[in-house]
Amino acid sequence: MSYIPQRYMRRADFDTQDTMRHLLDFKAGRKYANKWAADLVARTLAPMDLTNTIIVCIPASSCLGKRSEVERRADQQAQVQAFLRKRM
Repeated sequence: MSYIPQRYMRRADFDTQDTMRHLLDFKAGRKYANKWAADLVARTLAPMDLTNTIIVCIPASSCLGKRSEVERRADQQAQVQAFLRKRM
């Protein structure tokens, strides 16, 4: 996936336009795009050795209504990490 500025998207090939559409929909919080992004990350990480690795995905939302949800999830992830560190 290479970067194409928005002003050149009209001339980009179908795959590039499709990827850009998925990225914009992911940023907008659309469910199908979230699944697409999760599958992409999973396929990328699958061949890697992730021993002793914790992956945390926290949405970077600027919506005021969602902010408390993001903070709650971040707190939960921090608690899980602290619990796992104590067990080691």
